[in-house]
Amino acid sequence: PFFNKQYCSGTIQLVNGKTYDGLNLKLNLQENKIIASLDDGIETIITSPVHKVTLYCNGTKPAIIFLSSLPSINKQNHKSLYQVLDSGELFLLKYTEVRYKDTKDYNGTYITRRSYYQTPEYYVWSPGKDLIKVSLNEEELLTVLNPLRKPLLNILLKENIKLRKETDLIKLFT
Repeated sequence: PFFNKQYCSGTIQLVNGKTYDGLNLKLNLQENKIIASLDDGIETIITSPVHKVTLYCNGTKPAIIFLSSLPSINKQNHKSLYQVLDSGELFLLKYTEVRYKDTKDYNGTYITRRSYYQTPEYYVWSPGKDLIKVSLNEEELLTVLNPLRKPLLNILLKENIKLRKETDLIKLFT
């Protein structure tokens, strides 16, 4: 259920503007919790309202950024974590829904195995506005983002973007 199984170095910016640098962080996407590992090895869950999490996992550059405290939509609330795929006037965000399935082996061992499944959902957001859910279906995307229909259609045609993968959606917004 974690974004990265290992701790990543990172920074947290709280809703009140306070920033904490040099933390070891892990994100539980299933429960929308931010876990910090303290110097003595003790894990703690960040309970203060967080606006932004910046992660550097395995030397990644650029940093991986997550936003929280955004408007509620569907099952998500102010604690939900959204990965920033692109930013500018509009933010392209990814929310990862994590589900699990338990299976039991009844061949005398009675062991329960839990398998996790991640399903991405994509949103467009502009500060001060509501989140808008978008899909990888070209017609649905153009309908939902109707005011931007003409420029988006021009980019789709000019760049020959087919909207089959997340990378196609990112290319459309960059």
